[in-house]
Amino acid sequence: MGNLKCGEERFSKTNLRKRFHVPSKNFETIIRQDDATTGCFIELPFDPAPVLGKVRAPVKVTVNGFTFRSTIFSMGGNFMVPFNKANRDGADVAAGDKIKVLIELDTEKRTVAIPDDLASALAKNKKIAAVWEKM
Repeated sequence: MGNLKCGEERFSKTNLRKRFHVPSKNFETIIRQDDATTGCFIELPFDPAPVLGKVRAPVKVTVNGFTFRSTIFSMGGNFMVPFNKANRDGADVAAGDKIKVLIELDTEKRTVAIPDDLASALAKNKKIAAVWEKM
């Protein structure tokens, strides 16, 4: 604690990034829309493997101060991140907009909340619950 300045937040994002390097990349791009649907995506102008450690990396994406979690995918030799309507609305952007993007490796554990009806069914059947836990 002796090296902390008065008023410094010990676990602020900036402070943690300095102490523990989180791979990241800033870039500008245009929000692309699928020709056949309303689905949109962000195309990465770089190979994510050397920067983030692998192609299908879990990432945090920040656009206009709005951050969402996703996973990079590869299709036709291009690297992309899905950009669904809820996330576009959160960032206040639309297909065709030019955006600044911060993409960083997501090192937080990913968990999914089990719906109540599934939890109830698993509680009634120990054998099935054991199989579920191994997934």
